[in-house]
Amino acid sequence: MLLDGQLTIGYPLKPNYHLPPPSLLKRKIIIENKKKADIKIEPDIIDENEESGDDDVMEEAPNDSKAEKLSTEQMQLRKPIMAGKGTVGKETEASAKISDLVNYVQPVHFHSFEQAKLQQKNYEMSSITEWKTKALLEEQPVEFYPHGLRLSSNIIMPHLFWSAGVQMAVLNFQTLDVLMQLNLALFDYNNHCGYLLKPDIMRREDISFNPWSQSTIDSIVPAKVYIEVISGQLLSDKRIGTNVRVEMCGIPVNAKKFRTKTIPLNGINPLYDEDPFVFSRVVFPDLAFLRLAFYEASGQIIGHRALPINATSPGYKYNPLCNELGQPLGLPSIFVHIKVGDSVRDEHHEITKTLLHPTNDTEVNTPELDKSLIKSVSFSEDWPLGQGFVPPEFLLLSLREILEAEFVFEKRVKKRDKTSS
Repeated sequence: MLLDGQLTIGYPLKPNYHLPPPSLLKRKIIIENKKKADIKIEPDIIDENEESGDDDVMEEAPNDSKAEKLSTEQMQLRKPIMAGKGTVGKETEASAKISDLVNYVQPVHFHSFEQAKLQQKNYEMSSITEWKTKALLEEQPVEFYPHGLRLSSNIIMPHLFWSAGVQMAVLNFQTLDVLMQLNLALFDYNNHCGYLLKPDIMRREDISFNPWSQSTIDSIVPAKVYIEVISGQLLSDKRIGTNVRVEMCGIPVNAKKFRTKTIPLNGINPLYDEDPFVFSRVVFPDLAFLRLAFYEASGQIIGHRALPINATSPGYKYNPLCNELGQPLGLPSIFVHIKVGDSVRDEHHEITKTLLHPTNDTEVNTPELDKSLIKSVSFSEDWPLGQGFVPPEFLLLSLREILEAEFVFEKRVKKRDKTSS
């Protein structure tokens, strides 16, 4: 066989056999197909629970009457399969060989989540349409596929189903649009190999996660992303106008877009002198992507780059651009300045500034402060506090602990100054 040696046919799903670890499944192929039952169908129609014998003659009468009710067409359809003659018999033999290769992924029909919870095995998988994928199936692998009414072969928004816990997405790869680019960007986490672990919140039973919610999520601190598009390099050898579209993609509450002005007649090194774009509240950073795309003035895309927020480090960066297939273009790149921090509400800016700079002449009435409002604290000096940022290197401390630490720090500074003088 062509794939002999790569197929995963060992570790059968039988008692006293352990499942293989993920490390042994590297570079292996798992066949997904319907598993044929081991029961052989005989020409005579006999109930499975019945045994032959003289005492069972009266009990077999109802089954004989059922057999007589079968139409002639049904019996004609069964004969080639039972006899193994003709092309149908050959196809049956071939399907039996394929069935022997099926091990860990056996497709079953999806009826309901309640039935799946009670009856399905961990090696059974249901493929359901996008319209039925509205809830999380926690124990069995699930994949979703586009509905047949998508005649234009457009693609489903994969983030909606990832956030619902679906493990696999079937996309129309002949359509190279933004959604396909985001699907490819998800696997930038692990360099497009291996498997990805769901975010922690989607693996915890004590938290209910609703991807359609417009509010914050328990135990997740929203992120704030600050990006300044500075310039582009070697976009085209033609004298064309270019602009940059900056888009935050993810669950619906995170969706937001910006666009720079068009720089005319410069495809080599266009310079964009604009104010930074700020995504003030990214509710679910684990499934948020920052997409940067260069477009010609006519609307034709030049190149793009999709960056997972949780894998994006702050600073000045040259980001190489990719084509619609996610393949590097080589020379074209974008130069940006990115800052990623925790989101702070407007009413909490003064409290945050006081905690970051406690030595300033600012009076704070500590008894009136709500300790639950203080989510994170950092002591970075060069962060733009006026923009409402808190750097990601934060300390989860209570207000009392912070003030006590600052009091000890001030005493040490005074002691050092006194000693040096």
